[in-house]
Amino acid sequence: MDAMFSKETQAHFLRAGSEMAMAMDSMFPTQGMPPEVREHAVKAKKEILLTVRALIDARIEACDRNEKGEGKGDRLRKIDVQ
Repeated sequence: MDAMFSKETQAHFLRAGSEMAMAMDSMFPTQGMPPEVREHAVKAKKEILLTVRALIDARIEACDRNEKGEGKGDRLRKIDVQ
């Protein structure tokens, strides 16, 4: 993920995902919803949280690689072709 998105983009995804999960709690109170709608809303919220978890895990792994001196070759680099 490091090579795919910049650190700023990853941080933005993390903040946006967290905000989205919190917004779902306030926008869609599950009490009073029909059971099938409530089930769908809960599953959607879970998917958002799992996405945020995956982003956090990716950042932790990148930090671990950097501490060990690994991962330096994982970056994209320009290759001149003649």
